[in-house]
Amino acid sequence: MTQTKFLRLPANLRFALGRFNGLFGSKLDLGVGTTPWNNFLAVIDVRHRITHPKNTGEYDVTDSEIELAKNVCAWFNELMQGTLKVMAPPSDSDETNA
Repeated sequence: MTQTKFLRLPANLRFALGRFNGLFGSKLDLGVGTTPWNNFLAVIDVRHRITHPKNTGEYDVTDSEIELAKNVCAWFNELMQGTLKVMAPPSDSDETNA
């Protein structure tokens, strides 16, 4: 039997967010199966391709792949912003000073 030495990034992110939701009682959602999640998986494939190339052509990153990576970065940043809002919700004084 082969044992995995580490969790792959998608599984690790799912695990971490599940633990976070359990700890904080939140309902943050990765949107598994949605376009943003599938884009995340596609960008991971690009990352693997350029870090473990089988030929020199695999170093090439297209403009559309760069744009996709930017979109995934924005999606992930929004997710992380959501975790911060759960951990430190604005206080009443924050809302009156806004």
